[in-house]
Amino acid sequence: GITTDTSSLFSPTYVYSDTGQYTVTLYANPGTNCSDTATTTVYVYPTFTGSIHAPTACAGLPVQFADSTTTTYGVINSWHWNFAGLGTADIQNPEFTFADPGSYQVTLLVTNTLGCFDSVTTIVEVHPQPVAFAAPDTLICYLDSIQLSGTGVGSYTWTPNYELSSDTINNPWASPDQNTQYILHVENQWGCFDEDTLLISVFDSIEAI
Repeated sequence: GITTDTSSLFSPTYVYSDTGQYTVTLYANPGTNCSDTATTTVYVYPTFTGSIHAPTACAGLPVQFADSTTTTYGVINSWHWNFAGLGTADIQNPEFTFADPGSYQVTLLVTNTLGCFDSVTTIVEVHPQPVAFAAPDTLICYLDSIQLSGTGVGSYTWTPNYELSSDTINNPWASPDQNTQYILHVENQWGCFDEDTLLISVFDSIEAI
């Protein structure tokens, strides 16, 4: 039989190998005139496993974290997040912003109303943001064209796509017939992006003096 399920300690611990309902008996001062016995029932619930959902992160932008833990018994009622020692949160689905690119260890300690708990850790890769720059802000005459210049590491999208030779290259020709503000959107392979704007003002005519 099992010989490790007894203890003479004042505050013993015991690990149950399976879920279920167990009877625990305390014998106080056995074999003496002041002996006593007390019995209680211990309920052992299935272990629940913490789980984190963390999307791809971009430096300088909020990252939405989500607790996806499930429990068969009880209700999850406590969360403690640690964002690589840079900050903490005690809500279920927090946001956190990492200022710099790098690899960060994020830990979640989650508990339920029955006292069950779990700790889960994940590594979040934080990627750099591109820096978009669009030029020039300028004046042109009606029916004239000007070549725009965009810089930044990633793919390019110019909006609006109005009188542009292309809206997906860094240096399209623009021929607007009215004042137009163009927005350059630069996005890298991790989905991190930045934007910049430029304004082209258009003159209808020029009078010689």
